[in-house]
Amino acid sequence: MVPAAFTKQQSCTACVVIPRPGPRDFELLRSVPISGTIAPTMGTPAADRVSQLLFGSTRREVLALLLGRPGEWFYLREILRAVGGGSGAVQRELRQLTEAGLVTREVRGNHVYFSANREAPIFPELRAIVEKTAGAADVLRASLAPLVRDGRIDVALIFGSVASAQQTAASDVDLLVVGDVGLADIVPALRNAEGRLGREVNASVFTAKEFREKLKRGTAFLRRIRTGPKLFVVGDEHDFGRLAR
Repeated sequence: MVPAAFTKQQSCTACVVIPRPGPRDFELLRSVPISGTIAPTMGTPAADRVSQLLFGSTRREVLALLLGRPGEWFYLREILRAVGGGSGAVQRELRQLTEAGLVTREVRGNHVYFSANREAPIFPELRAIVEKTAGAADVLRASLAPLVRDGRIDVALIFGSVASAQQTAASDVDLLVVGDVGLADIVPALRNAEGRLGREVNASVFTAKEFREKLKRGTAFLRRIRTGPKLFVVGDEHDFGRLAR
């Protein structure tokens, strides 16, 4: 007989017994939150769920800042202002990331500066993960959330150097937005994102009808976006393909 599995809840004194399911039970199984985990809610973008799983909230913000702007140095107050976390939590993350060789620390006069360590063996892979889960896409998603809730954006995606992980400190973020919006709606929504990212966001905005018409005419600009690397902020590849038909 296979013993029942025990899963700890928030209290150490309470346990839930989960019998081993039979073949016909899998459709009925529901996940039971385990202490220290975050149960995703319906409607949460997949990238958000992955970043929550891989990184704590403070580490997520610190990595997004430093890896999103490689080659730049930030002193502690700048990082605190950009991340918005508590001083102790941010300093703890910076210490641990420095000890792991992922962040470089340098003392200049009265200030201690930090920068992503581009010589770290896993720098390219880690930057790619952060950018796809907690980097520019995450910041832009938060800024566009009110328009998304109103159903005014069908698809929004990052293209160009940021999407292909070839950006430099001077690179802008290229954003494509398709929906029932115009630049007059998008530009104010992106001001906060530009401040957090420390980069200008260049938005190209189309209605769904304009997007389809330009694709049918073979517009080189949209053709490059369609075939090139993309980081989805709103929607996914399926939604993008549906709009392109």
